[in-house]
Amino acid sequence: MIRTQHFIVSLVLALALNFLSESPGAATAHHENQHPWWRDYRVDECFSWRGATIAVMKSRNKTVFLSVDVIAGKASSFLLPSCGSLLTLASGRDGIAYAVGRKRPGELVILARGQGSQDAIWNLPWRGPDGSWVQLAAGIKSFAVMSASSIVYFHNGATKYMDTADRPNAREFETSGRPRSSVVYGGRIFCGYDYGEWGGAVLALDANSHSWTIWESCGLPVTRLVEDSGGTLWMAEGQAHLGIFEASIERFNGMDWTADFWTAVARESSVRAHFGCGHDAKVPDWNLQPDAILDMDFHPSGAKCVLTYQQGICEGNGTKWRKTAIAGWGDNVPTSLRLLDEDTALVGSAGGGLWICRLKSGSRRPVRLPSLEPTGTNQIE
Repeated sequence: MIRTQHFIVSLVLALALNFLSESPGAATAHHENQHPWWRDYRVDECFSWRGATIAVMKSRNKTVFLSVDVIAGKASSFLLPSCGSLLTLASGRDGIAYAVGRKRPGELVILARGQGSQDAIWNLPWRGPDGSWVQLAAGIKSFAVMSASSIVYFHNGATKYMDTADRPNAREFETSGRPRSSVVYGGRIFCGYDYGEWGGAVLALDANSHSWTIWESCGLPVTRLVEDSGGTLWMAEGQAHLGIFEASIERFNGMDWTADFWTAVARESSVRAHFGCGHDAKVPDWNLQPDAILDMDFHPSGAKCVLTYQQGICEGNGTKWRKTAIAGWGDNVPTSLRLLDEDTALVGSAGGGLWICRLKSGSRRPVRLPSLEPTGTNQIE
């Protein structure tokens, strides 16, 4: 009798272990225990690219691209065979999507995909080292391909090569590294830099005069440059360091950056009525705890949404801010935000995690990532 009971218990345990080993949750936990590949990556950006939701993930020397199925809650490798080894992606406010890849040394392949039209493809001779970083900045009927040493600007079919040897530095910091965020706006290529605790700056290159302008504004890391649906260029800055939380949102007036109603510098438990750079500004109705802004995006309705260090996604409706998705991204710092519709957002983190967030309910769920590391492209940042 005892042997029979022992056999039954062993059989039940074996069946239970077999079931758990085949369940999605157990598979994820199994990979996590083996230090999954995404732990070494940071989700650099999430965005929509011609109907697909893309997450760009970067490690110290490699970039991978994931296509996220929001309904199924899972991601798969994103490839563009016509571009060879994919380097970078971008989308303009006019709906045109761009991609840059490499098929052979010393040459880049550029793809532009518009609404209902065939892809346009260029083969571009490239002067920079094949392993160095390449970034795209997109605008309306224009885009720029950038590296540490040169910028190629495309506008209405015309192409300009520009050297960056005379690029100014922000304070004592080199600005030859890859910008955190970039955009083409008003015939200029804007680059936002993030130096962590040391601050940040915005540089702009005029494509006609080839002259540079530099703004250091509040001196905070620039976390996003984004153009809204009305054609206004915005800058978000933010930093969380040693218990101090700072944030700023400004808009470009064509000549300089000016304080928006929402602009704030938040330190510890108070919201200050001035910038870190000393300019007076109207105190916004920031009814939440002081926080750092890590990314920003806009609803189709025009409302601002920011990704914060402590409080998750917060939405500004014109009179006040409200939390729309609770914080808590495991042990990883959130890094990127993309609004997919009025109720859905995709959030990425420094540890490679992705979450689908529902803004109305405040709920979120993790995206199931591929168990094997996708094929990526080596890039030295």
